[in-house]
Amino acid sequence: MMQSKTSVRWRRVLDYMACYSLVFVVLLLALAVFFVWQGTAVVLITAMLDASSVNSLLYFGPLTLLGLVLFVICMAAEPYLVHGIAQRQLQHRFLQFAVPLISAVVLAELLRGWAITSLVNATH
Repeated sequence: MMQSKTSVRWRRVLDYMACYSLVFVVLLLALAVFFVWQGTAVVLITAMLDASSVNSLLYFGPLTLLGLVLFVICMAAEPYLVHGIAQRQLQHRFLQFAVPLISAVVLAELLRGWAITSLVNATH
């Protein structure tokens, strides 16, 4: 049985709404990665090094690189996910972005916890 043009068009609209919602989620995850790692960098530098001018280089250098990498990831996500609609691989392609980004947030939080524990133990 043939589907009507309206139902096909509606299905396509829903597919694109889902796709761009997932692109937005990738963007939010990338922002979360950046801000969590920003705080983690401060705690790690404080825990491992004394105050010096090198600390600002150690802080801004990797964060700039991280920002560039996350920007590229966000720019690549949109066309990659859109092309996944036609191949019915939208969920799989989204997970290829989401899992590493979520893992980066978890790793940053673990490192931050370790660094804070080191700071607390060093003061006692």
